[in-house]
Amino acid sequence: MASRISKILALSLTVATLSAGFGLQPAVANETNQQQETAATADNSTSQPTTIKLSTVGSKDTDKNRTYQYFQFENADWTGYYIRPGITAKFKITLTTDSTAPNVLWAHRQAGRVDANNYALVRMDDGGKLKAGENEITYDTTSRKVGQVLYIRNDSTSPASVTIENMDGSDGKPSLGRYPFYVYDSTHPEAFWTYLQELRIYVQDGVDTKAGDLNDNPSLGMDVTSIETGRMVYELRAAKLVDVLKDIQDETAATAWITNIVKVSENRLSFFDHVQGFDAADTDSRQLPSKMKVVLELTQNLTSPSSMFAWYTMYHLPESVFPGVATSVDGSHGWGNDHEFGHVLDIQPLAQVESTNNLFSMWGRHEVGAEKVKAGGKFETSVYHSGVLNAQKQLDAWFDAKMTDPSAASKWGDIWWDVTSKWEILRYFDDYDYSTYDFTSSPYTKELADQVNKYGGLGAVYRQVRRNVAAYRVVGDSQAQGMANATAKAYSDALGFDMSEVLERYGATIYDEVKAYTAKYPKLPVKIQYFSIDAEARGMNDAGLFSKTTVGPDVTAKRLTDGKLSITAAYPTGSGEAATVSGYELLANGSPIHWSPTGSFTIDTPADSTKYTVIAYDRRANPSQTTNVVSDTTVQIKVLTADDTDPSKATVTVTPDDSTVSPTTTHTDSSGNLTLKNIPSSTITVTLNGYSSEPKTAHVDGYDWAGGVLQFTLIPDHAANVRTTPRPTITGTTDSNGNLAFTIIPENKTDDVYYTVDGSTPSSENGYRWNGTSIPINTSPLTVKAIAYRAGYKPSSIAEATFTDNRQVTIWNQIYGPSYGSGQKKSFGVGTYEAADLDFLTDKVSSLSVPSGLKVTIYEGPNLTGATHVYTQTVNWVNGYNPIKSQSMKIETVTAPDAKKTGTVSFQPGADDATGTMNPVDRYEGISMSAPDIAYKRTGFKPLKWTAPNGNAYTPGSLLPDGNLVLTADWLEDDKQTPVMDMPSAGSNESPSWRTAVLLTAFVALVLAILARKRLTRG
Repeated sequence: MASRISKILALSLTVATLSAGFGLQPAVANETNQQQETAATADNSTSQPTTIKLSTVGSKDTDKNRTYQYFQFENADWTGYYIRPGITAKFKITLTTDSTAPNVLWAHRQAGRVDANNYALVRMDDGGKLKAGENEITYDTTSRKVGQVLYIRNDSTSPASVTIENMDGSDGKPSLGRYPFYVYDSTHPEAFWTYLQELRIYVQDGVDTKAGDLNDNPSLGMDVTSIETGRMVYELRAAKLVDVLKDIQDETAATAWITNIVKVSENRLSFFDHVQGFDAADTDSRQLPSKMKVVLELTQNLTSPSSMFAWYTMYHLPESVFPGVATSVDGSHGWGNDHEFGHVLDIQPLAQVESTNNLFSMWGRHEVGAEKVKAGGKFETSVYHSGVLNAQKQLDAWFDAKMTDPSAASKWGDIWWDVTSKWEILRYFDDYDYSTYDFTSSPYTKELADQVNKYGGLGAVYRQVRRNVAAYRVVGDSQAQGMANATAKAYSDALGFDMSEVLERYGATIYDEVKAYTAKYPKLPVKIQYFSIDAEARGMNDAGLFSKTTVGPDVTAKRLTDGKLSITAAYPTGSGEAATVSGYELLANGSPIHWSPTGSFTIDTPADSTKYTVIAYDRRANPSQTTNVVSDTTVQIKVLTADDTDPSKATVTVTPDDSTVSPTTTHTDSSGNLTLKNIPSSTITVTLNGYSSEPKTAHVDGYDWAGGVLQFTLIPDHAANVRTTPRPTITGTTDSNGNLAFTIIPENKTDDVYYTVDGSTPSSENGYRWNGTSIPINTSPLTVKAIAYRAGYKPSSIAEATFTDNRQVTIWNQIYGPSYGSGQKKSFGVGTYEAADLDFLTDKVSSLSVPSGLKVTIYEGPNLTGATHVYTQTVNWVNGYNPIKSQSMKIETVTAPDAKKTGTVSFQPGADDATGTMNPVDRYEGISMSAPDIAYKRTGFKPLKWTAPNGNAYTPGSLLPDGNLVLTADWLEDDKQTPVMDMPSAGSNESPSWRTAVLLTAFVALVLAILARKRLTRG
């Protein structure tokens, strides 16, 4: 032991700024002057007295009552001594002071490591009050297995010093040991290098590595140290810090490291001082920042009640976070670090435990984002906790729901909902312009408004509460209510608006008496609820603002397969409006009915003439002008008859969906063409005496009309053999996201096509009019059926194709199955499964691999009942090391897989004299295809079937095999076929000659009948 002490002594003597022992001279602001003897562990070398000049910052409790913060800061001085465990310890503390009523105490706690998983062990407990003069201390540590650091508290502002003298404990050995600790001196930052070398020697010579080591071997040192950067103190294991700094090999690196730690740590405290509205130049003592220490305890093995908590004069994190919490703005403002510190800073009347302390986490993370912007990057909301991001989505969804359902329940009282709402309100006022505020009509003053501009929203509120804390204690207010009533009063007085009404916008319940109190302030004219974390981020990224003349957004509408109308509002990409817009309101006849941050709305459209408009809001909730949702359109119609009758004789009737609007009638021109302008959603019918119409009706969607031409055919009541429109082909395609989707290929691009996705038969009256875009896949199996209409032709036969999802989910009965293949596994496709299907996975699901686009719901009960566990991605452990209860399961398709081509179907006419063309069709994995109609023409022949190279025959409409395929048309000679009314296609100028054929046929039939009668007469 003597060699160890001599090494440390030699180092200590090389630096003039060192005290006689381990402790370095502190920064002046801490008002201490520690004079210690040569460093030593528990041996006779510690018997020499050590004198310490105590801080005079006053009582921690008085300071807490001054600011009304939730927990105290620390006023203690570190002595560099620890009390050995497992003994009855004795030591002497001599207090020197001129005070007639000194208020000095000695205190102790375990640090770096605890001997039991109990958070009370790291609370600094007062050991007892010291009287002036000698105080012989006897302290029982026989039940302890870890040493306790010795501290001195001066709970007054009177100057005082203590002299500590070691004494032997019950085992005959010194009761106290010494350890190295560091106090930053701005005039000699290089002294940190000396401290680090001392610390390395201290750890190398032996410290306890687990609870009980000091009991068994008193010659070991306690594994503890501390770094004091000014106001901030980090207390942790000495061996941990030595390991953290193992790569520092010279004074320059050591000085750079500690200089950065000091900058980051002290800047963080100054930042929060400003956020709370403290001002060192203020004449009101309640508004002055504290001079006391902020202590972060970092232990190796304390996890109860959590590894992160705040209590009394410190807050605690696991040692694994160090040095990350002290080396950068991002690390120091980690959510957990500021969350626990926020417990200390919370102001009592407004504190909603586990929620309002997160205000400081949000401001800290905002500071991280701001630093990124300063460095040339973009502010991103991903900087915040996922709880905040989810709360923002919930808030937006509730703002939307509340417009049509006043009874929609808010989640006010939820910690994330509340803190997100409060932070956004306060952050909005950080930049509020009071230049137009009418101070003559309100008790609010210009001086108070100036404080908002100087200290921000939260700073102004905290200053107001500190002025008169009693005014903001509301009887009946509770944590479950988010302390909403106290908040309403404090926010109103500090910000100058009726914040009861504002908080009610977020779902808070405010008492009538509080609403009466805040009613003296004006209502906030801005829809502040639209000021979201996303909107605020746009401001951080220098987005501009709307003016009073800013035009409304571009608006488009699309009819969905479920019959609802999808409305999308947006500004052009890259525009100033797109950079600042935070969301959109959809209004019906002037009243808001929906809110959307993205500009996407889905609504039911009633038959009446509701007028829909959209208003955009910028990052400060300023509105744009309105944009109308277009609800009428221009429609092209083509009408042809099957017998060459003039189509202009037919009557075209337009019947609006709105029953209050009368139908109108009109006629086509002689070529069957008609243009209908500015018609609302309506049903179109075409009538002519003696004829039937195909289709019977067609519906026009005034909101979403894709163009094209409505095709009508008028067929004589007794006509036969009218040519049929070729059926369309349904196949796969790639959508804009690269996913598989359906597409329809009509034989003639002017054909009017309708389709269904529910298995029903499509028609112009059932299903959806195809607009030329892909049809999304969101379930399996999914069958698309389609029919085509062409003027002058009968409707086509029904085409169909089916998507079947072949992706599989693999489930393991051990964790890490997807990564390492642990345990047994079983794979499942889309469908439902019971325990018998799950087999060995019943109640044993531990990990699973889920392809993107599939959704797995595992039920704890049979028949898809009981609690559920939902997975949409691969999970290596579903419940830590334990499996989940699993009695049944459902696997669904939610999005299509990637589109993968599997081949091409090409067509051959099968005869040199056949005319026409048929384009190849690409095949896609997972989507079936039926053989198309033969669209080639051949005089004197009619198409019969398709034949593949292997001899397999396929009639039109039959299912085709996967892969590449060449189909050749087969023909049947048709020399006795009855003449067919071969009408020209839509838009053709060809004159039909079918009338001559009909008359000739009738004439021949008449002659044959006369001849037959003559034969009978002769007989």
